[in-house]
Amino acid sequence: MSPIDYPPVEVLEPSETHTATALIIHGMGDTGQAWKNLVTEWNWPARFPHIRFIFPSAPVLDLTLVPGSRMSSWFDVLTTNDVRGGTHDEAGMARSRLYLQSLIEREIEAGIPPSRIVLGGFSQGGAISLLTGISLPFALRGVFSLCGYLPMIPRVLALSETELMPAHLRQDLAIFVGNGTNDPKIKHPWGQWSAKALVTMGYKVDFRSYLRRGHRMHPPILANIAQWIDLRIPLDEEWADVMFS
Repeated sequence: MSPIDYPPVEVLEPSETHTATALIIHGMGDTGQAWKNLVTEWNWPARFPHIRFIFPSAPVLDLTLVPGSRMSSWFDVLTTNDVRGGTHDEAGMARSRLYLQSLIEREIEAGIPPSRIVLGGFSQGGAISLLTGISLPFALRGVFSLCGYLPMIPRVLALSETELMPAHLRQDLAIFVGNGTNDPKIKHPWGQWSAKALVTMGYKVDFRSYLRRGHRMHPPILANIAQWIDLRIPLDEEWADVMFS
C-alpha cells in the first residue's frame, strides 16, 4: 500500500469538560475545514459543549472514473456503482480506514472510551465511516452515514470474522443511515441495500428515508442526526449508561 499524506486535521475543542468525541468525515471534493465551518454554523459546539469535534481531510487523488480530474477523495472511484458491482479501490479504502482508526485510537489513548465516540460522514465520507466502523476490533457508541452507502457489499459480506468487528460486539454499535429518495448521486436503494446488509451482519441499524430530498444536508436529516448524537453521547454520562445498558 503506497504512502499517502493526509492534510492536517481540523478540531473544535469542547467549551466544557471533554467527555466525548465525534469524528465528522466529509465527502468527495470537500475538506475538513468546510465541515468545521458548517458544524459551527449549525451551533453544534454550543449544543454539545462536552464533545470534541474532529474533521479529517482526504488526500487529493487522480480519479479513474473521470480522467484528468483531481480532487479530495477517501478512495479512488472506479465505477458508478460502488455498492454491488464493478471493481473497487480496496487499497485506498483500507488506507483511509486505517487512517481514521488511528485518529480514533488517539482519542482512546487520551482517555475517551470507545463508548463515548461516534464516527460519521456525508456521501463518500459516510461510506468510509461505515466501512471503518464495522472493521474496528471494538465497538464505538455509533456510526452514521448521511446520503452515503456501504461500499462493495458482496465483498464485505464475504469477509471473515477476523476482518470485521467480533460478532459479540456488533449489537453494541448503533448505526444510522439516512438517504434522500431523490438523491441523483447516491441512489436511495444504495442506502436501503446498505442497511439491509448491515442488519444481516448483526448490526443495529436505524434507516431513514427522506422523501423528495436530494444530495445535501437538508433540515430533516440535520435535525435527526443532531438528536442521534445527543442520544448516543449526551452530556450526562450517567444518563447514557442507563439508556444503553
